[in-house]
Amino acid sequence: MGNNSVVLILNDGLDNIQRNPTEWVEGIAEKILNNETSENGSNCGHGYCYGDVGASGFANCSSVITCNHADDTVVLAVGQNCATVLGHFYHSPHHTKEGQLELLEQLAKEHGYHLVKGKK
Repeated sequence: MGNNSVVLILNDGLDNIQRNPTEWVEGIAEKILNNETSENGSNCGHGYCYGDVGASGFANCSSVITCNHADDTVVLAVGQNCATVLGHFYHSPHHTKEGQLELLEQLAKEHGYHLVKGKK
């Protein structure tokens, strides 16, 4: 398998992207292909790649959030014009309820918690 990348698009910048789609696509590709280092010192090759991509003078029409091997699963929080990687897991399924619960348990464990099912 190959790699996957996640891109967050800020809707306020869509008109700038439409004015210069080539600039935007080239900016996205540059962030992904060159494994640019993020503010936190990590890079795409290791699962995290934060970097703004602009177009037509709008500095952050979008951001490259992650670049990961296709077998990896990344849990993201999206909001407030940004996305945050909450967890990065190897080969964790997320297409089933069981897989989603497994990811939630892994995420909790990564942060020092143990989940216990409660009553509804």
